[in-house]
This record gives sequence, C-alpha cells and structure tokens, in this order.
Amino acid sequence: MDSSYPPVQHINATVTVTTRNTAASLMGGLAILMGILALVFSWIPFLGIVAIPFGAIGGLLALIGFIVSACHGFKSWVLPVIGAFLCLCAILVCVIFTGLASSALSDEMAKQKATQEAQEKKLRAAFDSSLPQLPSPPKAPKNNSLKF
Repeated sequence: MDSSYPPVQHINATVTVTTRNTAASLMGGLAILMGILALVFSWIPFLGIVAIPFGAIGGLLALIGFIVSACHGFKSWVLPVIGAFLCLCAILVCVIFTGLASSALSDEMAKQKATQEAQEKKLRAAFDSSLPQLPSPPKAPKNNSLKF
C-alpha cells in the first residue's frame, strides 16, 4: 500500500471561551425565568398572589444583574432590564386582576345581601298580616279627682 498522505499529528490544545459579564447575564436570565413564571400565575385571581414573591425575587435578581453590568461598563445589561420588565408586569397584572375580582365579588355579595333583606322584609310583612288582629285595650278614663 502506497500512502501518499503525511502522518497524522495530534495537537493537544485547550481552548477556553469566556464571555464578559457572565454574572450579569446569569442574573438577567434568572430574572427572566422568574418573570415568566410569575406571569404564568399572575393572571389567576387570588391564586396570582403567589406571583408577587416570584416577581419580587426576579426583580431583585434583575437589579443585582444591572448593578453588576454597570460596574463592568454596561456590558450585558439587556437581560436584567428584560427580566425587571417581566417581573414588574407580573406584579402589576396580579394586583389588577386580584383587585378586579375582589371588587366584583364584593359587589355581588352586596347585591345578594340586599336581595335577602328584601325577601325577609316580604316574609315578615306576610307573617304580620296573617296574624289575627287583637283588639286594642280600653283606655283608662282620666280622673284627676283622686287625691292622696
């Protein structure tokens, strides 16, 4: 066998790839994850209260990521800003939807109470009208002539 190819040489080389500001990117990515998780739950009235801690933790992570980014010349600042925006939106949606649901529930309870009171008033009037009328007691004569 005729081999016209040169012999294979193995080169042992290590390549290390680093990115700048991985801490800010990591914090921003975690903030985005927390914001998305908070947004999923924030639409559900009353259960959406669970979204507030997720949004607050995500907002704190975004703030830390933004501060780290600012310390390193504002590299990788986009992810923390997006995470903060998502977390803020989740908290606002939660507060708005829970407030609307609470208001609607309160209005409905007031309507039911008014209806119940009207029904009780009708029943009381019907009961009072079904009772026999008793004669009123005779009035005592006014006699001012008695002296002690």
